[in-house]
Amino acid sequence: MKILVLTNGLSRNAGGLFYSVRNLSIEINKIEGFEVEVVGLKDEYFDEDYRSWDGVKVRAFRSIRFFKKFDFSLSLFFYVLRSRADLIHLHGVWNFASLTLLVRSLIRKTIYVVSPRGMLDEWIFTKNPLIKSLYWRLFERKLVTNSCFVHALNRSEASSVKKLLPSVSVVVSPNGVAGLAKLDRNFESIEKKMIFIGRIDRKKGVLELIYAWSKISQYNNWSLDIYGWGSSNYIEEVKAAISSLKVNNVRLYGSLYGDEKVNVLNNSDAFILPSFSEGLPMAVLEAWAYGLPVLMTRECNLEDSFDCGVAFKLSLGDGLHQDISRYLNANQEFQMEMSKKALAYVEKRYLWCEIANQFSRYYLEAKAADK
Repeated sequence: MKILVLTNGLSRNAGGLFYSVRNLSIEINKIEGFEVEVVGLKDEYFDEDYRSWDGVKVRAFRSIRFFKKFDFSLSLFFYVLRSRADLIHLHGVWNFASLTLLVRSLIRKTIYVVSPRGMLDEWIFTKNPLIKSLYWRLFERKLVTNSCFVHALNRSEASSVKKLLPSVSVVVSPNGVAGLAKLDRNFESIEKKMIFIGRIDRKKGVLELIYAWSKISQYNNWSLDIYGWGSSNYIEEVKAAISSLKVNNVRLYGSLYGDEKVNVLNNSDAFILPSFSEGLPMAVLEAWAYGLPVLMTRECNLEDSFDCGVAFKLSLGDGLHQDISRYLNANQEFQMEMSKKALAYVEKRYLWCEIANQFSRYYLEAKAADK
């Protein structure tokens, strides 16, 4: 079965979406009877990141930018239009890739599935609401409605999709990790480090994290390291907050990749994500795969992780610093227990090989239902 994976970003610029689409595609391509091709837009990191696709056929097309963030590629459009794939899997919406698939589906019969990747959550519609509402009514609603099924990362995203389109078929399958880190983690060191890895953006609650951290200066054996990328304006706001609040134990770095990222994960003591909205955050799964205790909000959409004892719940708002303080007051035994549970939790629920097998069955069912 030939699968055409369609997504806007094919490199690290796409953030967690790049890693989830790449790893899922690699694992499906290994399954007998399946052949995966991935197409999208080329950017400055594609040539470097191309090597990480591990044998999957990948085509990147040059584009030109319209408006603020809308990239247009006539060559990608015609390639998708002519594709003889048995099924097209779209990852992400609100972009040229989704518009291309909509046009193709209107011109010729197309079996396709849509993975919004958190981009249809209610919080997303609050950003540029007039433009989003118009674009949804003109394009995205028809695209999603006519899909064989919508793939949601969790029950919360499935609920958001059903609220928008009650009649659409939704399946739930998470992101994953390739495997577990092999290390003996301990929490005995006096100097400890908490890390944030991801897009430095308002949605991630980075400024709120800085303000909260400034209120817990009594924990001077803990430092907070923030790794990521984002809009220059927001990053400047973060830098200004760090400076004005005089939080000397907070450091801001650029993005992390490869061995450098592995080294940071191996040598940290906790991971934090005070996000306002997530699909299913890859950074949290990676942290668990390295045995890191995770502090996060319920908006990260990994609700059962709190009940399983692998995540420490953070509240949004004024109580954030109090929640962080409660974790920092926890003893080493508590932190070690969270670490052990995290590894077992990921191994049971979030291995890419198992998720790929699940998708292969979904694809076959979609194709059979269309006959």
